[in-house]
Amino acid sequence: MSAYKERLRRSFGYCGETCPAVDEAFVIAEGRISKLVPDCLLSDLSAELAKVREAVKNVGTEKMRDALGDACADLIAAEQKAEEAEGRIAELERELEELRREIREAA
Repeated sequence: MSAYKERLRRSFGYCGETCPAVDEAFVIAEGRISKLVPDCLLSDLSAELAKVREAVKNVGTEKMRDALGDACADLIAAEQKAEEAEGRIAELERELEELRREIREAA
C-alpha cells in the first residue's frame, strides 16, 4: 500500500468522512431557509449555499483531513523508527550475550 493510501486509511480510522455530514447540514439548512425566501430567489439561494458549502469543505474538512493525514504519516514514520530501534536492540543484546559467553569460556 502506498504511503499516501496508508495515511489516508489511518486518518479515516481516527475520524470518519466529514464531507457527507457537511453536505447533509447544508441540505437541512437550505430546506429551512427556502421556506423563508420567495420562490424567485430559490435558485440564487441554492447557488450561494453551494459556494459556501464548498468553502467550508476547503477551509475546514479537507484542511483538517490533510492535517490528520500528516499526523498519521508522522505516526507511521515513528512506528517504523521504533521497529528499527527494537531490531537494533535485539541485535545488540545478541552480541552482548555472545561476548558474555566468550568471557565465561575464556575465564
